[in-house]
Amino acid sequence: MILAEACRTRRLSDRQQESTPLQQSCYPRVSVDEIGKSVFLYVTMGQPGLTPRHMALHAPPKTLRAGRSVAQAMPTKEVTALSDMNTNQARQTRLAHDVRKEELLRAVIDVCAQEGISKLSVSNITKHVGCTRSLFYHYFPNKEAALEAALDYTIDAFIDRLRTWNANRTRGDIEGALDTISALLRSMVLQTPDLPKSIAIGGDAILYTDFVHRVAERCARYICDSTVVEFQRYHEVLIDHVFETFYVLISGLIMFIRSHPYTSTEVIKDIIASTLHIEGFTAKYASRNPECPAPA
Repeated sequence: MILAEACRTRRLSDRQQESTPLQQSCYPRVSVDEIGKSVFLYVTMGQPGLTPRHMALHAPPKTLRAGRSVAQAMPTKEVTALSDMNTNQARQTRLAHDVRKEELLRAVIDVCAQEGISKLSVSNITKHVGCTRSLFYHYFPNKEAALEAALDYTIDAFIDRLRTWNANRTRGDIEGALDTISALLRSMVLQTPDLPKSIAIGGDAILYTDFVHRVAERCARYICDSTVVEFQRYHEVLIDHVFETFYVLISGLIMFIRSHPYTSTEVIKDIIASTLHIEGFTAKYASRNPECPAPA
């Protein structure tokens, strides 16, 4: 009888142990927010945190089955801080990348200006910057690609000057806009940056023609998308094939001014106005203004 009572007591004790939930064990309970905060401190500040195994052992079973990720488990402020930190790091990396690439582009321009385009080589470019060839090839596959990028870099400066002109001109003052754009175009050609000048001096007609084509195309696109759009809100555009007309006008004037450097701004203004059929908006040809009634 004593033996039977002992066996019954032992079976009762085993059932109680089997029914005891995990959260009542010797392991302390850890909330989801505490887990997230510990992981955040461990990752961002190098302070001790909970390992994934540690979290699995200490988290309540219902919490683990909820399907929440570590990021979701983190407190909102810590998640935002971690996101901002990653964004800042990406921005700094991008800025460093842009600065290094610009240094290489400036080196291409300087080498061409100082030694001539025929002397352009990867070795000369990297020597000028003070970097390795592997860094150069990280940005460009060859010197030709670097030269193409340097040309686009130079044209970007032209477009920036054109944007400044468009932003600063007086709205409605068509003759004033003609005066300033004529002076700007003349200075852009005669005060040519180092790279286009070295191409022209070096006698590479094909490359210089390609440069003029790029300038004319991008300038014409910009003017058609900005100045022309505003002009046609108040006036009739009297030319067909607007983009093509601007392209031919700009490329032709670049070549003409380059071969005739003493051409006055007034002559350039008359050429632009006559080509675009807006000479009637100038004092010189006021009688040709299509918006004024003809004299009786």
